[in-house]
Amino acid sequence: MMATAAGRPAEKRKHSMGIEMRFMLSFSIIIVTLMATIIYWVEDRQSSTLLEQTERRGTAVAQSIASVVKTSLLSYDFVSLQQAAETSADGEDVLYVIILTKENVVAAYSGRAHLQGRQLSDAVSEAAQQASRPMIQKMERHNLGLVGVPHLDIAVPVHVEGTPVQWGTVRIGLSLAELQRTTAQTLKTLLLLGLAAFTMVLLAARFLSRKVTGPLEKLARATAAVARGDLEQSVNDKLFGELGDLATGFNQMTADLKQSQDAIKYQNQHLENIVSLR
Repeated sequence: MMATAAGRPAEKRKHSMGIEMRFMLSFSIIIVTLMATIIYWVEDRQSSTLLEQTERRGTAVAQSIASVVKTSLLSYDFVSLQQAAETSADGEDVLYVIILTKENVVAAYSGRAHLQGRQLSDAVSEAAQQASRPMIQKMERHNLGLVGVPHLDIAVPVHVEGTPVQWGTVRIGLSLAELQRTTAQTLKTLLLLGLAAFTMVLLAARFLSRKVTGPLEKLARATAAVARGDLEQSVNDKLFGELGDLATGFNQMTADLKQSQDAIKYQNQHLENIVSLR
């Protein structure tokens, strides 16, 4: 009996700690899931927005080049076209500029003048040559192995008003390095903010869980003491909600038990006195 009674407080404390741990674990899972969802949504939205802006800017640059080189393209002035390609390639984030004739022959290639007069037969080039409207292809690296960074290959057909003929194509490679740096920085910031928020929420959850499990541990110890016959036990009943009701009920129960025990002792003493008088 002694071993059983002594083991009860430890068993109760273990059960109370189990409640706290389950509460903390559940709260952590909810917070981590919520933060991961928010981070993914923000990062995805930012990446989509930045990519859309980059595509619009790249298309505008390619169209601007096409309008400038139109005359030289009509006259097959490869020298002027090469100069225009080199000048345009100096623009921000522009990796290369390719100008094709209507026969899909390279009229100019920034940094690769030796490719003039050749036809580009890779899949990306063939798709760009067949484009009758602006075409954007996302590349991890240049198909010719000349560019090793992720970029957009933007092709814009060159048309002359009054003629249905497509007189050529202007292609530019627009780097995505800055976009990726911005996205990575945003992701890093979100992760740091998420970690800080998770830590603060976890500490708050720990504090709140102790507000619940602390009184339960005290109640468990007091209950074990009452089970051993100690009816002088009482717990703080100035608690919120059901915990306060539970503590009040325990104190009332203990007081009733003590009153009943005192009444029994009084009756026993009274009977003993009557017996002794006889």
